[in-house]
Amino acid sequence: MSYQLFLQVFANGLFTGILFGGIAVALAVCNLADRSLHVAIGSVIALVAYFWLAIIRGELPVVLGFVLLVGIALAGNLICLAIYRWLSRRGVNAEGIVVASFGLLIAGNSALELIYGTELESMRAPWLQGNVKLGVVRFYYGDLLMSVVVLSMMAGLWAALRFGGLSLQLRSVFHDSREAAIAGVNIPMIQVLAYCFSAVLVIIIALAIGSRSSVHPHMGFFPLLIGIAALVTGGLGSVRSAFLSGVAMGIIWDFVGIYFGTVWQFASVFGILAVVLLTAPEGLFSLKFRWRRKATKHSV
Repeated sequence: MSYQLFLQVFANGLFTGILFGGIAVALAVCNLADRSLHVAIGSVIALVAYFWLAIIRGELPVVLGFVLLVGIALAGNLICLAIYRWLSRRGVNAEGIVVASFGLLIAGNSALELIYGTELESMRAPWLQGNVKLGVVRFYYGDLLMSVVVLSMMAGLWAALRFGGLSLQLRSVFHDSREAAIAGVNIPMIQVLAYCFSAVLVIIIALAIGSRSSVHPHMGFFPLLIGIAALVTGGLGSVRSAFLSGVAMGIIWDFVGIYFGTVWQFASVFGILAVVLLTAPEGLFSLKFRWRRKATKHSV
């Protein structure tokens, strides 16, 4: 493999990783807020992409289009949250809610398939097309825009978790929602904020996937699987580890596709997940803390 090709594959893998990391973060934030695995986000991704196509065909202004997209993404996520809450109030445990979320994913994808059919649609957004060359590496506008927005949202989330009280509230809800409620944490508000943040991420993820490939009812399913793998590999309860795991998996994904063929991409990602589950069932984040505890014991 030539040096130029190596750099191009690495750049593409980095952008793919930021996309996977964004999906993992969207899942991680929701998981912190209600301990569920919001896999129905896959159908929300496809819904947002189809509405974007409708906005383009209707020749609506870009600003108005984004306002409508935000409304659609928020509605999709908050409807799912309302269903999860309804199930939780009726005694359904976290595992049952995950099953229900898979049901919502399948139902949402099937509804989109009935409405729009199975034909592949082209994402015709002029400002998402085109590229710029820096040295020997070519960067695509859609990838650059997606990366800037996702990284900006990650920086904002980090600042909110670092300097505000959101981190403590999220972690208290994640570890024990009953004790958090007794301590005065507004759990419904925390959950709404988490799902709203996830909805905004969904918009840029949907546009990125659509501009990279095509729009179809199941377009969010396979990226969702990688996002789940990144979330579990990094460790539940850690947004940062989920994002970094997603970035690493994106880089591996593109390099495996070039070296060994696309047929081995899923095998490589889920092979890593299997190794992590066998060696560190709680994720790489817990492995880091175990190493720190051992180092502390040796230093005492």
